[in-house]
Amino acid sequence: KEATMTWNAFCRIANNYYLFLLVLIHPQSTCYAFKTVKTCTHNFSLALKSSGNTSITANPSPSTREGLESQISIERYEHNTFKNLTYLYKKPAPGRENAKPIILIHPVGIGLSSWFWKKVMNDYHDNPPIYAPDLIGCGIHHGADAWKPDECGLFFPLSWVEGVEALLEAVVMPRWRETFFVGSNGNGDVGGGFLVVAQGGLAPVGIMLAKRNPSQIHALMLTSPPTYKDITTPIPQSELERNYNF
Repeated sequence: KEATMTWNAFCRIANNYYLFLLVLIHPQSTCYAFKTVKTCTHNFSLALKSSGNTSITANPSPSTREGLESQISIERYEHNTFKNLTYLYKKPAPGRENAKPIILIHPVGIGLSSWFWKKVMNDYHDNPPIYAPDLIGCGIHHGADAWKPDECGLFFPLSWVEGVEALLEAVVMPRWRETFFVGSNGNGDVGGGFLVVAQGGLAPVGIMLAKRNPSQIHALMLTSPPTYKDITTPIPQSELERNYNF
């Protein structure tokens, strides 16, 4: 249900449906299901229609948008030597307090951080708890610690995964531990974990999170992921050094 509603939010926001691919992966399965967006959009729309009303608004009014913005807060947590790692948090809608959370993994690039997901978070009404972490080295404008490579080495994607895992352990799991492990909460959400959504080239972070945390992560959604070959082929050391010294 959460996967279909989240995907519907993506599709209403996107100007060009053909920009996206969808991959749904069960953490304990080796089966990868790739479908084009046009087909997925049709199927998910039917699923949403048959399951009842959903309150995702594509173009809220200015006054509504201002109110939605106020529902998203910037919060902090610690991980290893990083004393200020940040994330965006949207409180659950009334009646969804015990629903399984959604974790949004933003892409990485110049100036990118969790703000990438703000429109999705704003436009998703009747939402469960939503967390959008700033990956290590991102979110400086939110007050996050900067990453200084000469002082602190990191491994990618592992270090980003470990940063998100610290958020899950310190914040997400304690708040909803009973929902995860006790079964149905009365809203049709069955215990067993939450949904992780990873955008673009950060697909390896989502995949590694799911693989390392099968009891916490119930479903994984990848949008515009790289090819399987690109994900599984190591980048040559010479290329890494060239990029680092650019």
